[in-house]
Amino acid sequence: MEQTTKQTTKLGSKNWIGISLFAALGSVAWCMENDFLNLFIDRTISTNPLVISLIVAASAITAALTTMMVGIYLDRAGKRVRFMSWGYVIWGFVIMAFALINVKGISNTFGVSESTAVIACIVLVTLMDCIMTFFGSASNDAAFNAWVTDITNPTNRGKVEGALGIFGFLGVSLVFMFDFLGGVTYNHYFDAAGNEVSNYVEGGTVVHGNWTLFFILIGVLVLLAGLIGRFFVKDAPQLKPNPDSRMNKMLYGFRWSVVKENKKLYTTLLGSSLLGIAGMTSAPYLLIYMERTLGFKDYIIPYGILSIVSVAFGFLFGMYADRKGKKLRFILPGMLVYIIGCVIMFFGTTKQFASNAIFVFCAGSMVNGFGSAMIANVFGAKVRDYTPPDRVGLFQGVRMVFNIMIPMCIGPVITALINNINKANTIGYDAAGNAIFNYSSSMFLFGAVLVLLVLIPLGMLKKFEAKEAVLTPAAPPSGE
Repeated sequence: MEQTTKQTTKLGSKNWIGISLFAALGSVAWCMENDFLNLFIDRTISTNPLVISLIVAASAITAALTTMMVGIYLDRAGKRVRFMSWGYVIWGFVIMAFALINVKGISNTFGVSESTAVIACIVLVTLMDCIMTFFGSASNDAAFNAWVTDITNPTNRGKVEGALGIFGFLGVSLVFMFDFLGGVTYNHYFDAAGNEVSNYVEGGTVVHGNWTLFFILIGVLVLLAGLIGRFFVKDAPQLKPNPDSRMNKMLYGFRWSVVKENKKLYTTLLGSSLLGIAGMTSAPYLLIYMERTLGFKDYIIPYGILSIVSVAFGFLFGMYADRKGKKLRFILPGMLVYIIGCVIMFFGTTKQFASNAIFVFCAGSMVNGFGSAMIANVFGAKVRDYTPPDRVGLFQGVRMVFNIMIPMCIGPVITALINNINKANTIGYDAAGNAIFNYSSSMFLFGAVLVLLVLIPLGMLKKFEAKEAVLTPAAPPSGE
């Protein structure tokens, strides 16, 4: 049932600065990891989607374990801000270290074959990604998210969830625009005669983008967020050390007794997880899909404009949902909009739309984003509402398992396996002999089907709220 207790909705300018800074520049780092790291792998190391799905899964598991451990410590220490600040600083330095990973560099330095160097780079990227994720999850997923929960309440969480989406998108846009304007990460392919071509051809050469500059710039931005943000944010005044929060309780949130005691929280997390699985069937491969399958390298501007509209919608929807209350009623319309977006994206590669494929795709992505924003906003606000206030840090790990680990371990593998099985998607081979794939638009239909599973937790949550409404006595008339 919605809480109606009167609480202050004002967060203050310093808190808003902290939210905007840590959300935006944290998203810069996550964009690098979730989008451009996949491009880095595909363009410079291996085009096999199973490599991307393996690294994504390893990162997701690291994120969940890190958030659980750090979240417990945060509750015990009664501190959030110092971990946000210094965590971002170290996070930035680790991102810069990716500039050292290079297939030819390893091959020349250690005198090994290029195929051996590729394997070494895959191992290095996986290891570095896990280290980067450790510091990112500690500072962002554990500390920052717990801090946001601490300083908000049910009257303003929808608005804050929408704002997080906007600031997050601004961070992502910053990365995309830098890459687009400078063409920093793009590969350039040449045939044996020296003519530039669209993909690698046997006997030709590849000139990789300036990934060193890219990683250094992203790392500096994240580092600065930690240094500057420390001057604006403080821990919530009501936050106190919780000596009962100990490492031997790391699995506390997965005890059956705890699940039963917090049925609404876990049912909401289940819904959020199912939404995440649906989205992750395509999310890690979107940039490669647009560039290779749609044949559109300069996709940033149309995609960016439509994404801005989608994110702005999420913010406005959050404020509207806060004002109207009874947020669960928005999930079903959100699912319908989400599915319509998936269907539009699927049809973007058909012959009828061939000349306008990128615009059809972007339109579908915008519609899909509307639906995703509606569902994610409601689930995100509800998770904060249902999280026990004395164990906010501890439950960040539980949230990560459902929101990150499960979707990122399941969603990308579905598409990778189907793509590998369907040999018709192979369009050639790179210099190392790896197959080059065109990603099929069928991955959007997988997402449309999977999001229907959200109906299960939605039905359960509605039953819980209906039962509470019956058990809760009506408020006495005013004046009594």
